[in-house]
Amino acid sequence: MKKLLVCLLGASLAIGCTRSSERGGGTERRDSFTLRGPATSTTIAEGEVQTVSLTVDRGKDFNQTVKLSAEAPFNFAPEFDHNVIRPNDNGEVKMKILVAKETEPGTHTLRVIGTPEQGNATALELKVNVKERAAADNRNDNRADDRGFTLSGPRTSTTIKRGETKTIDLTMDRKNDFRENVKFSWDAPKDLKVTIEPNAHEAATAREVRMMVSAPDEAPLGDQTIRVTATPQTGNPHTLDVKVSVQK
Repeated sequence: MKKLLVCLLGASLAIGCTRSSERGGGTERRDSFTLRGPATSTTIAEGEVQTVSLTVDRGKDFNQTVKLSAEAPFNFAPEFDHNVIRPNDNGEVKMKILVAKETEPGTHTLRVIGTPEQGNATALELKVNVKERAAADNRNDNRADDRGFTLSGPRTSTTIKRGETKTIDLTMDRKNDFRENVKFSWDAPKDLKVTIEPNAHEAATAREVRMMVSAPDEAPLGDQTIRVTATPQTGNPHTLDVKVSVQK
C-alpha cells in the first residue's frame, strides 16, 4: 500500500491544504473512505506533547465503522481521543503524541492505520521533527522543576526467572506543592508482561509505586529494558528505563 505523507498540527500552524491516504473499504469513491491530515510537518522538543488532527472522510455510500490504530517508534506514545469512528460520527479525531525525553533528534515516522469492518485498510504517515529541549525551549526555568516530580527505580538490573513474577519498587518524589495525578504507561519487550499499581497515581498519596513484571516460559533470555512513562495532568512527562535480566 502506497504511503502518503501527512504532518503533525502544531499550535502555531495555520490550517491549510491537506493530503489524503489511499482509499480504504471499497474500490469506488462512493463506497470507500480516506484518512486526511495537515500537509506540513511540525517540530516537537523531546519530552513534549503535540496533537495531530485527522479526519475520516467517507464516500456517500460508505457506512462502516472504522477503527484507528497507530504504529510508533520506541520513544513515542500516541493516544487517540477516540479510535472507533462510527457512520454517524463527524469523522474528526485528535491524537496526542508524547515524545519521551532522550529521544534522538531528527525526523521520525509514525503510521496511522484505518481499518473498516470489511474491505481494505488504509494508512497515513506522520513525520515528526524532534529537537533537543535546550534548542527548542531556552527558558530553562528551574522553578518549574521545583513544582514537578521525579521518578526513580533500582540502579541495578532485576533478575527474573522464566515463569516467575517479580515486583519492582519505583519511587515518585513530589516536589513542593505538586498535587497532580500522574498516569503511568510503559513500553516492554515482547513476551514480558507488565502492570503498574496504582496506574493512576492519586494526588498527595504515598510515593511508592509497584511494577509487576512476569516472564513467561517462552520469554527471551538475557538483559531487557522496560521504559516507564509518567504523565502528569499538566506539564511534561517523565521517563524511566528499568533493567531486567531474564534467566532460566
